[in-house]
Amino acid sequence: MFVVCRAMKPRDQFEANLKVEGFALHLKNLIEFFYPSNPQADDVLAADYVADWNVKRPAITISLRNASLAGPRTKRGTSMGLARS
Repeated sequence: MFVVCRAMKPRDQFEANLKVEGFALHLKNLIEFFYPSNPQADDVLAADYVADWNVKRPAITISLRNASLAGPRTKRGTSMGLARS
């Protein structure tokens, strides 16, 4: 994949980067939805929709655990200048 990316035009590279970033963001959101690490009171979680979710859910895989730990750690809302109260 990286060899193909090097040969792309700047516009194609920009679009490829958008797709990768979008995928990574959605993956992290889904991991937090199904396997919350530090849930806040106003978070929407799978446990809100499935009775006994914490008992029924499958164990998190090593790949998903690694994906949830990868990338920069930021507080929610700080990128838009929002603060949690």
